Amino acid sequence: MRADLLGRERNGRLLTPNLSEFGSEGRVFTRAVAAGIPTYFSFPPMFCGGLALDGGKVIGLPVGTTTVVEELSRHGYRTAAVIASNPYLSHYYGFDAGFDFFEDFHASGLAGRRRREGRRSVRFVKKVAGKGATVRLRRAKAKYNYLRECARGANPALHEGSRAEKVTERGLALAREMDGDRPFFLWLHYMDVHGYFYATQADRRAVTGASTPIGDARIRWNRFRYVDRWTGQISRSEEEPPDRDVEHTSGDEKVLTGFYEAAMLYADRSIAPLLDWARRSTRTVTVVTADHGEQFYDHGKIGHAPIAVYDEIARVPLLVHGPGVECGEVDDWVSHSSIPVSIREVAGLPGGVQHAPSLLAGAPGGEPVFTETLLGVRAPFPRRRFDEHTLLIACRRGAHKYVWREEDGAEQLFDLDSDPGEKENLIGRPDVAGAEAELRAAVRERAARIGVLDARAKLGESVRRLGRSIGVC
Repeated sequence: MRADLLGRERNGRLLTPNLSEFGSEGRVFTRAVAAGIPTYFSFPPMFCGGLALDGGKVIGLPVGTTTVVEELSRHGYRTAAVIASNPYLSHYYGFDAGFDFFEDFHASGLAGRRRREGRRSVRFVKKVAGKGATVRLRRAKAKYNYLRECARGANPALHEGSRAEKVTERGLALAREMDGDRPFFLWLHYMDVHGYFYATQADRRAVTGASTPIGDARIRWNRFRYVDRWTGQISRSEEEPPDRDVEHTSGDEKVLTGFYEAAMLYADRSIAPLLDWARRSTRTVTVVTADHGEQFYDHGKIGHAPIAVYDEIARVPLLVHGPGVECGEVDDWVSHSSIPVSIREVAGLPGGVQHAPSLLAGAPGGEPVFTETLLGVRAPFPRRRFDEHTLLIACRRGAHKYVWREEDGAEQLFDLDSDPGEKENLIGRPDVAGAEAELRAAVRERAARIGVLDARAKLGESVRRLGRSIGVC
């Protein structure tokens, strides 16, 4: 969910009325950013603190780290999670650690797919048909599934049980079940504002203003076109050089943003019962955030692949609500790295070294805030390590944001107060030389640190493999 669309209106209707009201009763961070892009780099800091690449050039939770969920479990908390269809948040990458109950709609299907693809007959067919034919067959199957799901008014990217109202229903049942003498931690992950953008037809009509049968038919026709036109643009966004725009029209932008905003409307309505439950509770602290935003040709691309760290992808909603939370808006930069710190504070757990400010009260401070990723990593499941990819790092402090691309040394500097759309690169301008030098130094120091962390991670993996080979561990 993009932060800049939270609280926006379309055709006289708020896209997020429930989230906006919930935020007005708590604390809203208007300059919150993901510590990593996309999902597989964004989530580890929410569970372990630190930054996205503290485990080196890997995805998933860093091996050997303890998550805040494991700490809560050891201190008597009940723990549960309901994860909408997303393989990168499954037990394959260790996200079930510390949970008493972990419902992952995607895991069993993925396990079955991996078994099927490993069969000798399937490998033989792939070898005989060739890579090109195999890819075309896979796309044809995806298109068939998409058309079938569209005809049913469903979303081909989501298991039926992963839709927002189902996740909320399951989450509320778990919250009521666990709300007893022992404290509890509940994590719900929604996927409706992810690609394909699930919503009802009524939501799409409300956002686009369609009020005639012809308008309704046009919406349905554009849904059928999605798999051909816009998924192709997403692929080209990832395949072409980062600075090359994907070819598109103004109509593309209008249609896609309409689908996206309809999904926001649907998701906001679907989580309302959960927000109402949290509001009625006198001892529940709730954190609402997103793991990344979405590009709609803002800088020539669409999607959220790790090819850019502009704020349409990196800035996220972040709301904190509940007892002990200081109300109001906070305009300082914060990142997901602060979430584990804040959870420990709520639970009264020893926090160790504080690497990030708390979200509950006070000013976060003026420390540099990073977003980092590995340039161009694509759909890596089930791989974990990506040594062949280079760094892409953004660093913010005050009004300025500096971006460095390791692959070719490209640099960008933006003044986000005067240029929130990040259109004018200020690198080399004398009037911002101080900010440029300061942020460049912070990014280069961070890059060197990632190299050290990655070397340690590789060594640790080698030692563990050696231990397993000789039966020690």
